[in-house]
Amino acid sequence: MDTTTTTTTMTQSDQIRCPFHHHDNIDHNHHHHHHHYNQLKNGQQQYQSFEQIPTPAGLPLIGTLYDLIRAGGAEYVHQYCDKRHEQLGPIYREKLGNVEAVFIADANLVQQVYKHEGKYPQHMVPEPWIIYNQNKGIKRGLFFMEGEEWSIRRSALNKVFLKPDIINDYTEVFNQVVTDILDKWSMKMVENHVDSLLIDGLEKELYNWSIESLGTMIFGRRLGCITPQPSSALPDIHEFVNCVQRIFIESSNMQLIPPKLAHYFRLPVWRRFEDAASKALDLAFQYVNENARQINNNDDESSMNNQGIIKQLMNDGHMQLDEISRIIVDLFIAAADTTSHATQWALYLLSRHPNVQERLCDEIEQVTGGESINVKHLQNLSYVKGIIKESLRLYPVAPFLTRYLSDDLILGGYHVPKGQLVVISLFTTGRKNEYFDEPEKFQPERWLRDRQNGRNRVANSHACLPFGLGVRSCIGRRVAEIQMQFFLSRLVQRFHIRPTSDKEIDIKLRMITTPEKSIDLILKHR
Repeated sequence: MDTTTTTTTMTQSDQIRCPFHHHDNIDHNHHHHHHHYNQLKNGQQQYQSFEQIPTPAGLPLIGTLYDLIRAGGAEYVHQYCDKRHEQLGPIYREKLGNVEAVFIADANLVQQVYKHEGKYPQHMVPEPWIIYNQNKGIKRGLFFMEGEEWSIRRSALNKVFLKPDIINDYTEVFNQVVTDILDKWSMKMVENHVDSLLIDGLEKELYNWSIESLGTMIFGRRLGCITPQPSSALPDIHEFVNCVQRIFIESSNMQLIPPKLAHYFRLPVWRRFEDAASKALDLAFQYVNENARQINNNDDESSMNNQGIIKQLMNDGHMQLDEISRIIVDLFIAAADTTSHATQWALYLLSRHPNVQERLCDEIEQVTGGESINVKHLQNLSYVKGIIKESLRLYPVAPFLTRYLSDDLILGGYHVPKGQLVVISLFTTGRKNEYFDEPEKFQPERWLRDRQNGRNRVANSHACLPFGLGVRSCIGRRVAEIQMQFFLSRLVQRFHIRPTSDKEIDIKLRMITTPEKSIDLILKHR
């Protein structure tokens, strides 16, 4: 790529090579793109135009697509954007695929974007999903809704998913599911007369745990993913999980070819995506509708069904059953993959830091006095919360957050028009040393509040937003956090965790942050 050509909108120093080239020949003046910002002229704030936002030099027609392919494609787009920020600064624009976006990696800019997200925030829905829904003529859940339609449904769900007292109703259930999975592992050791156990299918085990926890909360009855005798529903649940993974993989594959084209020509990637989406939705709808029917027919007050979220939503009367089903189905699709991967990365880090395991164990002992952990204890287990935050800082499940601006904005000294897509590079902000000392190190204590001044060591909370922010932040946040707090603290209370190898495991994106190869652990009874 030639770094000598210039364009009308770019200075010589903005011309940048492919981020995976060596850094020679790059003019290092490019970090100071704020130079016109806040200069007052006749009392007016000076700013630069949208065109002047730094942008990488691309080839005619295909732009920078070749750079991305050379960098490893969609699976490594987090590293690709990280390098771009290193070269172009905290704000740049680039067309990836057929979408031009403004990328930001600066906590103050992030704060500004969220201030201007409007009453009904809008995020980017992957194009293949939109084409699929239109093509099949189906409506979907919260993630796909906008405006007032979204707002009404979201408010109804907030009452259920974000109210502490409601969540407390389910902590016993979450705890029971953790007991079952830990007992299952202990039993394996006893049966095989060994004192340690290799968990080589960790991902699958964590899927079972997260779907069982969520399912029991939603339906008010156990699904049977973790029982010693597998339930008859298990093959369907595994097929569902498999399809959800394939949806993410194939969507990711379509970041390099226009999805409209893939759909029009029915390319193999489209057919695989469509097949996975249809199967996942069919299985989930079948399951949700069957359970909803049973709840409807079974008005026995004593049954546990009354505790299910689906029952509460049905009684609430704000939504029709088909709409509740749609929303629940999409919650399953969203939660299955995310909670289990967040937990997988936390276990990966814990296994490599025995000192962190010991410190957590000490805290549990202090708080519980040897009792088994319950919801009251969780409030005082601050170290496990630090572990979760720290692992989500290093491995955010969603490495990018997106917003369409609700009005014109001056961002980092540039005019960004209303309706423009802004992408927040969370992977990059979470690893910047201006926000975190020794950002590459796993240090859960950085999140603990100081006894004297009540502050933690994190300079700016907007640099780490694993669940997003504002009215459209993750609806499952509290549920996921509590599930993880129970699981991690009780696991460490019972077992030592060791890695099977010292080799680091890299990230490979499938739209969400997943490990490039399976994370295997060895558990040993304490």
